[in-house]
Amino acid sequence: MQRERFADPGRMRAAGFPDGHAFAAKGRIARDQAGRALDAGLDPAWATGDEVHGRSSELPGVFEQRGIRYLFAIGRDFQPTTCGRVKMRAGQALHPVEARGWNCRSCGNGPKGRRPYHRAWIATAC
Repeated sequence: MQRERFADPGRMRAAGFPDGHAFAAKGRIARDQAGRALDAGLDPAWATGDEVHGRSSELPGVFEQRGIRYLFAIGRDFQPTTCGRVKMRAGQALHPVEARGWNCRSCGNGPKGRRPYHRAWIATAC
């Protein structure tokens, strides 16, 4: 839907965008923003992001190339490659995690009440 809106030059001009402004997925936008911030001298100890950032194939490389640790949320159906070079659904990769390896934290209340997030670490780099 969004991509089609960007393909209509008249609509883009009416919305105040300059000629040549193009559609970009959220992952690419985040990659470009992170790159600009780091190039400008920002020196974070780590970075974090939600599931949209976790699904990006481009964003993690920005931090990996600079040795910056990051933590992005991923959904159960996302397929990371583990440290042993095995690709599997995140939901499957979490089965071997022991009960004490899990953390549950709330991100505060949302429109439907408390928003608990269950976290476990899985090595994807060795």
